[in-house]
Amino acid sequence: MDTLRSVEDVLARVAMFSGRVVEHRRLAGGLSHQIWLVTCGGRTYVLRVLDPAVSAAGLGVPPAQEITNTLRAAESGVGARVYEVLPDVPALVLEFLPGRTLSAGNVRNPATGIRIAEACRRLHAGPPFGNDFDIIAKQRELLAICRRHDALKIFLVSAGLLMNPPSINTAGISAPPKTWQELISDCDKIKATPQGAGVNCYAGQFQKYEGLTVNAAEAINSAGGVITDAEGKPNVNTPEAKAGLDFLANGFKQGYIAKEALTYKEEESRRAFQEGKLIFLRNWPYVYQLASKNDGSSQVVGKFAVAPLPGLNGPGVSSLGGHALAISSYAKNKKTAADFINFYTAKDTNTTQVTQASLAPVWTAIYDDPTSGNPRRRQTSKNARWVGISSSRRQRRIAIGPPRPWSSSVPSGSSSRRRKCGNTCAQLQASLPSAAHSS
Repeated sequence: MDTLRSVEDVLARVAMFSGRVVEHRRLAGGLSHQIWLVTCGGRTYVLRVLDPAVSAAGLGVPPAQEITNTLRAAESGVGARVYEVLPDVPALVLEFLPGRTLSAGNVRNPATGIRIAEACRRLHAGPPFGNDFDIIAKQRELLAICRRHDALKIFLVSAGLLMNPPSINTAGISAPPKTWQELISDCDKIKATPQGAGVNCYAGQFQKYEGLTVNAAEAINSAGGVITDAEGKPNVNTPEAKAGLDFLANGFKQGYIAKEALTYKEEESRRAFQEGKLIFLRNWPYVYQLASKNDGSSQVVGKFAVAPLPGLNGPGVSSLGGHALAISSYAKNKKTAADFINFYTAKDTNTTQVTQASLAPVWTAIYDDPTSGNPRRRQTSKNARWVGISSSRRQRRIAIGPPRPWSSSVPSGSSSRRRKCGNTCAQLQASLPSAAHSS
C-alpha cells in the first residue's frame, strides 16, 4: 500500500462498494499482508490487500500468482468466493467465511480428518495452481537471500556434554566418553562410588518441543545417519538412523536416561545438573556461566567440565543453533538498527558476551584468544579436569588442560565486512555441505 494513503483509498476503488455505505475493521492474523473485515448492505466481506514487497524480498508468493491461485481455489469449491480483483493495488474482495481455528484436538477428531481429506481431494481435482511450490528449493532461495544481505549477522552455537569431574576422577576415569557405550560404562563406574549413589546418568531435552527434535537429530547424525539426503528427500529408514534413536529409546528402557528427563527442556535439565542430580548433560553453551555462578544457585561451581558430544563409534555431531540479527525492509530507522547490530557484534561486546554469559561470538579471533576464555578461573576447583574442544563440526580433538569456557561453538565468521574470517571460516564453509543437521 505504498502508493495508497489508507484502506479507504482501496475501498474507493472497489466497484461493488461504489456509492454505498461501507464499514470496516482490521482482522487479526496475516503475517505480511493487510486483511480487513468489510460490511456493506448487510453482508460481510474480506478485503485482502497484498504487499508486493513481501515476494520481492523472497518471502512470499508474487501477488499475480496469489490472485490466480485464490481464484482457482474458489473455483474448486475449497476456497472462499472471489467477488472482485484489483490487480493494480493489488487486492482481493473475498467471501467472509465464519469459522474457528482448528486445534490439535479438533484435527484428531475422525470426522474432522475426513472433512480435511475431502477438501484436499476437491482442491487437487480442481484446476491447477499457477505455480508449483518446492519447500526445499524455497529453503535454498531464502538462504541465498541471507547470504546477500550484509545486515544479517548470525551467531552459531553447538551443544556439548557437561560432566562432573570429581565423580569421574573418583571412579578412576581419565578421559571424557567419546562413545555412547563409554558414557554408559562410565556412569556404571561412577554410580558404584559413594559420590555417584542416587545420581542419574544422562539427560538432554526430551520434552515434546523443538528440543526433542534437536536431540533426536543429533543422535541420528552421531550414529552416521541423516534425516534428509543430499537431494532433500527423507532418508531415516536406515540402520544408522535406527541406531541413533535406539540410544535414546534404550536410555529410558535401561535407565541411563532418567524418566523425568521426558519433561526436560533446556532450563529443567540445567537445573537438574546444577543441583547435582546428573553425571552427564547435553545442553547449550549458556549453561556454563549459570552453572559457574557462586551465588548458591549451583552445587557444581568449579566441579564440572565440558566435552564434545559422544557418538556411536566416536565423538558425535552437534546441531547448530542460530541467533540472527537482521534489519527488516519495513524498518523506519534502518541506520539506528545497523548501528545497534554493529555495536552488538563488535569484538569488545562479543568478548563481554563470552566472559559474562558464555554466548558464542561471531569473531573468530575470540575463539583463539586465551585471555577471553577464563571468566571463572578463580572459582575453579584444583581437582577439576577440563576439556578443550576444537571448533569443528565433528569435534574429534580433545585436550585435557586448564579451565576454558565452551569452545564447541562454531563461529559464523567476521562481524564486519571489513574483516575476513580466515581459516576458521574456510573450515566451516567446507564442512557445511556435509553437515548432517542444522537448526
